[in-house]
Amino acid sequence: MKIIAGKSVETYFGMLPETYVWSDKISHNGIRILAVLFARWTKKFWPVLTNDELSEMTGMSTATIKREISQLKKLGLIRVTRTKEGNQYELIRVEFAGDTYRGRNGVSRDASAKIFISMTASEISSGALRLWLMLDRVGRGHEWAWSSQSALAKYMGVKERQIRVYLDELKEAGLLESRRPDPLGKNEYRLTRTPVMVKVAEEHDAKEEIRNAVVRVTGRWLTAVIGPSFRTWIGDNDEVFRSVWWATVEAVQLIGEELTAGKVSETLKTYGTDCPADFIVEILDEWLTDLGFEYADSEEAEEDQAEETIEDINESVQDRGYLDFSAEEACADELTIKWLEASVGDDWRTWNVENVETTDEIHDCMYIMVSALGPDGARGRMDDVIESYGTGHDPKFIIKILDEILNATDGSGDYATAA
Repeated sequence: MKIIAGKSVETYFGMLPETYVWSDKISHNGIRILAVLFARWTKKFWPVLTNDELSEMTGMSTATIKREISQLKKLGLIRVTRTKEGNQYELIRVEFAGDTYRGRNGVSRDASAKIFISMTASEISSGALRLWLMLDRVGRGHEWAWSSQSALAKYMGVKERQIRVYLDELKEAGLLESRRPDPLGKNEYRLTRTPVMVKVAEEHDAKEEIRNAVVRVTGRWLTAVIGPSFRTWIGDNDEVFRSVWWATVEAVQLIGEELTAGKVSETLKTYGTDCPADFIVEILDEWLTDLGFEYADSEEAEEDQAEETIEDINESVQDRGYLDFSAEEACADELTIKWLEASVGDDWRTWNVENVETTDEIHDCMYIMVSALGPDGARGRMDDVIESYGTGHDPKFIIKILDEILNATDGSGDYATAA
């Protein structure tokens, strides 16, 4: 088994965006290189690798590495900086205009495929590796993924005969099993992983589950006491946000998301929404102490919290839509508040405590409109809506109106998919 930087290749694990897996714009070799970079990327450091190291981890020649890196730079997917140790690769999330995703419907910009360097460093071809990633996304976490070879050939842009060659490669490498329960039905494929790979992936999923829960709970609290604009507020209140974040992490780890979220709701009902953002820290501390728990005070825990900067936290949850400080996101916050003030009135903060999901849905709609029309165009359109329809409506009324606006704008009718 190959060893890289003193570690088994099976322990190098990354998440490759689903949009990249299906993208028309990225070559098979480009996907292989990106898989390595995502597997070597940590929350603290961009990967630094020499061309020889990339060659070892991908099985490609250095000439091919240089050519593919140049293409990835042109696509805007990476930014390369030379260092004494090698090239530093900054990974940039990009969505390409006009990308058909190889004819695949329902591609999620929030989903990712699990990838290990043990796979990129193996002798399978880049085409076979990409097919494995596609099957991973077709299966979406289920044990078996089903697809016809004709559909796979369309996705890969090759003939069915080549698909069978790729499938044989994967089977010989021990990365795939196949079956056809119904002789007239489609083939089913099970992606196989070693015990070490399974363990690493499960540990990752457990950490992600905690983070997702913390995002939801902190989002509910901050939306209530700060408003939908809390995403922008975070950027100016790093230390306060960190205290809220870590208090929530501790509570979710010890008690679970449901009880922690319940305590947040109970606090809002008891004290209202006119509270300082870090008030919940004291509440959670007292609550856990009363329950017989103590906050982690070990040196290791303190070091983890000290090392994980606000940027680390932002990066780790940005894909979930809570921490995006772009002009479009700020404008969507502004328009969400404007609509809630018009539809609910001065008590919109209190209303929001019990309707966080509706607020998020409205915010997503506003963000789509801002992305389509630009901030100034979206503001003008919202002024027109309020002037035309007046105030006092059901807050969800705006979703129907925005749907009509977007369909009239581009005729796509793809609102739900975009959301």
